[in-house]
Amino acid sequence: MLLRVLTAILFLVVLSGVALRAGKLSRYMFDIERKSDALETRRASDDDEFGFHRYSAARHNCLTAYVIAADLARRGVENLYQKSYYRGTDVPTRYHIQIADQLTIDRYQYPPQFLLLPHALTYISTEFMTIRSIWFCLNLSLLLVAMLAVGRWCGGKWLSLETAVCLLPLTAPTVLIALQYGNAHVYVLAAAMIGMLLIETGRERSGGALLAVAVVSKVFPAILLVYLAVRRRWRAIAWAVSALAVVTLLSVAVHGTHPIEAFLSFQLPRLANADAFDFVRARSRPIAVNMSAYGIPFKLDELGMSIDNRLVWATFCASCQTVATLLAALFCGLRAPNPMCQDGDTDLARRCRVREAAMWLVMLILAQQQSPYLPWDYGTIAPLWLLTLLLPARRVWYRRLLPITLLWLWMAMPIPLPFGANTYPVANFYVLVGCVLILACCAGAVGLRIGLLQDSARVLADQALHRQQVEAVSNSTRTPSP
Repeated sequence: MLLRVLTAILFLVVLSGVALRAGKLSRYMFDIERKSDALETRRASDDDEFGFHRYSAARHNCLTAYVIAADLARRGVENLYQKSYYRGTDVPTRYHIQIADQLTIDRYQYPPQFLLLPHALTYISTEFMTIRSIWFCLNLSLLLVAMLAVGRWCGGKWLSLETAVCLLPLTAPTVLIALQYGNAHVYVLAAAMIGMLLIETGRERSGGALLAVAVVSKVFPAILLVYLAVRRRWRAIAWAVSALAVVTLLSVAVHGTHPIEAFLSFQLPRLANADAFDFVRARSRPIAVNMSAYGIPFKLDELGMSIDNRLVWATFCASCQTVATLLAALFCGLRAPNPMCQDGDTDLARRCRVREAAMWLVMLILAQQQSPYLPWDYGTIAPLWLLTLLLPARRVWYRRLLPITLLWLWMAMPIPLPFGANTYPVANFYVLVGCVLILACCAGAVGLRIGLLQDSARVLADQALHRQQVEAVSNSTRTPSP
């Protein structure tokens, strides 16, 4: 009884922290004039951005690109991926006029099917600031539901340590800045995790559809389809592929064929060779905040290592990341699912479910780093979520409370860091070390020998004993009484 009370108090404390942090941010998201409530990263004095569009976390907003691209698709332009349609355009849309000087207009880089969502929001309101508020509420709600649902499933009940701490990532500055940006990465992670949870609990139809929505928004969650294929979850894959086809046909029906043709002929090759993110090769700030494997040579060069043929090495690092991601999907998928995951709220069942959810996050973390450009502010959402899951994974959770807390705080810190005038060398080193720590944490989460979820001899013995007890009970029920 005392443990339940303490767990409930801990949950209320975390929930209060989320309400305070998200509540203050929501005031800015509902009223752009309240800039004092916005989260802001410290801008370095050696920032190489220029003019009015000098970088600012309070001014940057990814939703600008989504809404403008949806309007361009509605108009039927041939190539909505052209840079000239966005910042500094000679033919402004109504949203350019509404945004004016209040926010920095971003450029659209995603698959055309994703435009169905911002297009649907324009039916609710044609005012950009209203759409911005709705989009913020949608992302925050979906991420909150995803974290609560995964925590509840891992813990086996509501009053568990897993559910008490599951919302901690929503107190991190990096996650709140990602919500402030309005980047689709937030809802994509949430949709992918809810989709996998639904599939794991036998709801293949809805889970596959939600996973398909995540894939057409940002391609990297497709790694979970590889994982499902290795697990031979053909029914879930069939529903996901069917949903992908339906969304694509709906996109063609609403926006025509121009967006898909432009994506395949123009944008996809530029994503493959990273020309779509050419700024990550030359400007100090994008290089510093970039978490992707592609950006490693540019970071090392900025730190004074004088790397020749940076583009060649960047392509090599990206290829290595792709191989590592596929190997992780194979490794995780080939591990036979433990039937004890369904055994209620026993310690072994909770442990199995935590491992399962951790593997989903590991694959998403590795897959997202294949992008040529993954900013720190929303690239750390999945690692923070993973660390929150791993904390209560064992009874003796307090033994690793300190290292996980320190790593969690490292991921929660916004970049660039306010460490003097010349910030970018520090930020490059900070992000590079953070990526190494994330990879080490991923290796541990999938159960390698150095891992946080490694099966000890005692745990394996407990599993064997539990299996024998279940079989004995099953056999006794089948034996007819004399």
